[in-house]
Amino acid sequence: MSDVVKLRDVADPRGDPIAIGTGILFMLVAMSVQDTIQNIAALIYLGIHGFNLQLFIGQYSKIEFKYSLEFALYLGAVAAVMQETLTYIVVKRDQSATHFTLGWGFQL
Repeated sequence: MSDVVKLRDVADPRGDPIAIGTGILFMLVAMSVQDTIQNIAALIYLGIHGFNLQLFIGQYSKIEFKYSLEFALYLGAVAAVMQETLTYIVVKRDQSATHFTLGWGFQL
């Protein structure tokens, strides 16, 4: 019976606002790193073409449409790896019973 009470306490997101805030903080970190890594494709394109911004503006969107499947897979893979890796690191480090509320923070 005490296990049910503990589970109910853990499942209450209002029970630990620090864990929710930590989840939000780590999701923001994951999103900022993810955004930087997702822009690597644009930086590579700029580097290949001598950092010509006029060419970049005119051609990059055409390349995104031409290789839309590859571009979407790249963006999705980066998002999955960054967010899930950081979620795993945060939950793995936390030894308390706040995994559920950390997840609420990542969800927000």
